[in-house]
Amino acid sequence: MAPPREINCPNISAAPLTAPVALALAAFLLLNQVRFGSPWEFSQAWQAGAFIDGAFGSLFPGRCGYLIVAPAILAAFAAWPCFFRAHPRDAVVLASGILLPFSVYASFGAWAGASAYAARHYVPLLPLIFIPLVKLPETGKP
Repeated sequence: MAPPREINCPNISAAPLTAPVALALAAFLLLNQVRFGSPWEFSQAWQAGAFIDGAFGSLFPGRCGYLIVAPAILAAFAAWPCFFRAHPRDAVVLASGILLPFSVYASFGAWAGASAYAARHYVPLLPLIFIPLVKLPETGKP
């Protein structure tokens, strides 16, 4: 009897990661269908804005910049290059998990908040931003 062959399929390992995301997306679209009559109808209409204005206004000091309320982000940004060199795949996944929502919120016309998308929507991204701090002690080494 021949020994069993090893199956080398890289897509199988992605299935456990994509299944919860697909289920959450399906639940979100179903909720929109029930609440608004269409899966593509949302609770607030999209207002296009300037991405550059939203990105700089969300990050840098001013009325609502994150560097005012969470200055430790600077340390996290400093640790990203070292984290990327040590864990490139993890860094890409984390960066996409941060940059995709950030791009959407920064592109919204009322990015500064009040009754629209605002800094409160960035709060779930903060733990992702701070993960590279595990490499901070190594960033000072040549």
